Amino acid sequence: MPAMNKLIILLSTILIILSVNTGSSAQEAASDTSRLGMLNWGNNPVSGQPWIIADLSELAKARTLSPVGKEVRNILRSAHNELEKAIAVEPIERIEVEGVLPTEDRYQRSIKAVRIFPTMIAWAFCARLEAADPAGQRCKTALFEGLFGKDGNQGWLGIYKPTGNPIDESNLLPLIQAINIAGPLFTKAQAEKVRSFLKAIISQGDRFFAAKKPGNTSRVNNHNTWRLTVRAAAAKALNDQALLSETRDLFARQITDDLLGPPGWKPDHACPNNTSEERYGSYDFRQRDALHYHVYNLEAFVFAATFTPDVLDQTVRKAINDALDFLRPYFTGQKAHREFVCSTVSFDRQRSDAGIEEYSANPWKPERARKLLRDARPVFPEIRPWTTNIVDENYSPIQKLSAALHGEGR
Repeated sequence: MPAMNKLIILLSTILIILSVNTGSSAQEAASDTSRLGMLNWGNNPVSGQPWIIADLSELAKARTLSPVGKEVRNILRSAHNELEKAIAVEPIERIEVEGVLPTEDRYQRSIKAVRIFPTMIAWAFCARLEAADPAGQRCKTALFEGLFGKDGNQGWLGIYKPTGNPIDESNLLPLIQAINIAGPLFTKAQAEKVRSFLKAIISQGDRFFAAKKPGNTSRVNNHNTWRLTVRAAAAKALNDQALLSETRDLFARQITDDLLGPPGWKPDHACPNNTSEERYGSYDFRQRDALHYHVYNLEAFVFAATFTPDVLDQTVRKAINDALDFLRPYFTGQKAHREFVCSTVSFDRQRSDAGIEEYSANPWKPERARKLLRDARPVFPEIRPWTTNIVDENYSPIQKLSAALHGEGR
């Protein structure tokens, strides 16, 4: 046999082996029932490996509680308390908050419906950690009724129809987290329903953006950041490496469009509110003349950095860190900023005219960045020196558990 043919056969054999091994690794990762899920909940500092159910159970039962053990107990207590309240899960077909005044019925209905999602995360933790106990079975029942329905009624996965609107569907992120944590508990039929739901979220998001004209600012502002964050979370829960790779490339483009100042950029003197600010900040800050939207945009980036870190390369991470640092003088009181003075978006004025204080031309309040900065501290340690005053007990059980699991417990 000619040497060239032998080489081709050898190379083909190697590629087949690599393909099989890669597929096996992906399947093993997806079927590892000891993990919390495919989303990143941090690593056990002892093993250096992702947290597993046995780790958390052991720490929660320890006589001397570690930060993680304390927060695991708190999340289980929260799950039990919510069961006692017998809260009804009321799925809706469509979330409608983007471009809708908070005074409207459809906005209030949407907010009321999605308020259950953090509780569903707590139930998912409870169902996994206390699977052998009656409490764990109650949590599983409540969670599954919320997801799949009961007595002929459908749950969220049967009633909600993804629209692709990233601002509306950013509210689905905690639902995706709950689904991912509970994954090993699903039957084959339930798992397939979950996969279809997650794929629909991604495909609708892509269609929603494909329909936008090239010059539409939603393609580069917080709308696209949230779109990519939701896309990354759903793709990670699916363990779809091709989608994750594609989303990584899209994030790299988004930081160029959104977080990095255009070449030769200078403050717009048409807006005297900002002429003294020599840093670009972000497209959202400049478009809306508001730290409110700078923070809102960063909340999406920080979620991705926390739960799907593999879609962000070092260049993206540095840009996010710099954008967090942009807040420092405003958060520490060295600077003040009047919000929305030069916003180019008419809806901001509509909300101000409706009497919504957060959108009025008043000085930005540093406490409005607490949630963002608390979430960012574990994964962006560079901000810790100037954010120590926000580390306290005044956060949700999920936030505190996430901080502890990611190595920044208290």
